Amino acid sequence: MQIHSNFADAHLIRGVSRFALGEQQQGIDDVQTAAQIYNNKGIKDRYELAQKWLNENNQTNIQSTPNNSSIDPCQERIDSLTSQLNQALGNLPGDPVGQMGVTNRREYHYMLQEARSLYTDPNCPSARQQIGTSFRSAWQTQIRAKREYRRIFTSSIKGQCDTTCSLSNIGGNPDNSCQDRCQQSYANELRSQDREYEIEMEEMDRFFSGR
Repeated sequence: MQIHSNFADAHLIRGVSRFALGEQQQGIDDVQTAAQIYNNKGIKDRYELAQKWLNENNQTNIQSTPNNSSIDPCQERIDSLTSQLNQALGNLPGDPVGQMGVTNRREYHYMLQEARSLYTDPNCPSARQQIGTSFRSAWQTQIRAKREYRRIFTSSIKGQCDTTCSLSNIGGNPDNSCQDRCQQSYANELRSQDREYEIEMEEMDRFFSGR
């Protein structure tokens, strides 16, 4: 699934389609995944829609077949998220800001929320080992992209400030301290952003170290 797609909607649509085509258990699994993502995102109306469908198409409606599967019930969820994480990282080689539009950044955030939920789910113990590396890399990418995006915006503001200073000098009343104030404000903002970056990285490290 593409990083810019709505993962929950995609699971819901695929689940309903699979169920209609006779892949009943796979369809229910997809809709259950969609319901969980909706719940995590706080999308109440779609969560209730998915739950209603599940209640109407529960296990009693499935053709009885022996289930000898010993597959981890979390494995499909892990595989799906691993694919999404790896694809997201592959789509952002060294230039996360330039390639992440507003929609992509929002979907990227939702993907990390799902990764965090899965990583800490006590019912999915194998998730830590399977998604740990890609989850951490994706989280780091988000933090770095946020800082770079803010720096681009801050540089633009400084440019506007410098232009204002230059225009004021043309009027014959030069303010020699104007550009100094621009530079000082710019430097203070960069220091604030660097500190925020460090705090977010430390938070991520504590999360993975379990502190």
